[in-house]
Amino acid sequence: MGNYIPIQSDLSSLSFNYFQRGQDWVEGSNCLEQSPIDIIPENAIPSDSVMKMEFFLTDHDLMGLKVHDTGNSLQVNGPFSKLLATDVEGDVYEYEAIQFHFHAPAEHTIKGDHYDLEVHIVHKITPRCSQKGNVKRNLAVVGIFFELDESPNAQPNPFIESLQLHNVGGNITINMNDTLGKDINNLMDYYAYKGSLTVPPCSANANWYVMEKPLKITAEQLEQFNLRWKDNPNYAGGFGNNRTIQPLNGRIVMKSKNCCIMSRSEESVRRYLLEEKMAGTPLASKLKLETDLLFETISLDTLPKIDDSHNLIKEASFEVKPIPDEFLHPIHIQGKTDCHGKEHESHTSHTETEYKEEIEAE
Repeated sequence: MGNYIPIQSDLSSLSFNYFQRGQDWVEGSNCLEQSPIDIIPENAIPSDSVMKMEFFLTDHDLMGLKVHDTGNSLQVNGPFSKLLATDVEGDVYEYEAIQFHFHAPAEHTIKGDHYDLEVHIVHKITPRCSQKGNVKRNLAVVGIFFELDESPNAQPNPFIESLQLHNVGGNITINMNDTLGKDINNLMDYYAYKGSLTVPPCSANANWYVMEKPLKITAEQLEQFNLRWKDNPNYAGGFGNNRTIQPLNGRIVMKSKNCCIMSRSEESVRRYLLEEKMAGTPLASKLKLETDLLFETISLDTLPKIDDSHNLIKEASFEVKPIPDEFLHPIHIQGKTDCHGKEHESHTSHTETEYKEEIEAE
């Protein structure tokens, strides 16, 4: 091991612990839609035609961030991504990331087997989407697995490396698209189900999106997590910080490969195109066109260029085609309609402090 990791030995101050692996955290009706779950791939419902996920990663440097050792996890707060996704009931919601944290071993299992590590990127529904009303789950969590790379030439995972875990609590800079985007572009397939937070209060208000394939991590990187939890005899008897698997209780798990991962800058450019393409179009038509346009494969070299204030600085080098007739109807997915409006919501960088109140409110 390359760097010493201070291990917290006094766990008495923590608000909850893993000695019973989370079985003592909730009671009553709130237990019916809990997370994590065991995913059985052959039982997941193929849903490419009705399930879509657009995952936009922040592609500028987020500076002045810190890895917080909460005692039960390592957590970083910030606006790391934006998510536009269909839930298992067919509704489409828009979310903004507020934090990510880790569990080792992984919390979700695949046919009973744990991966070595899982990161949860927690998103909160955007204000304009919450105005739709009757929102049952105002959080969305993207789960990504990691597994040990046992090859002789294993390279450090750039996302984990950017956290500088040898100096927890120090200032770090993260560019999510640079460190995570390329790797998760190779994952694509994901599972979706309705569930809960996996830590108290275990609120059953989360839509889960679990990527199917794991990313690689080196032994030294994995040790930074395991020495805190799974391999720490003072921490929950060495159980790790993973909650025990929860029953499905009749819930369905859906699987889709209809996943689009891109940078926030690319999202901005495509939304600029969208406004040009949809000028004078009824709002209902904009909703469907926006979803379809963001899934189109368009060469970045041909796109118009815009600055940080969304001012056009280079014209597009391709023809903006007329709106097809089929776009003159609202988007319907399993009888549901998209809540996405036409206003562009700014994703200007924020500091971690600005997100503190939002996170604590959860």
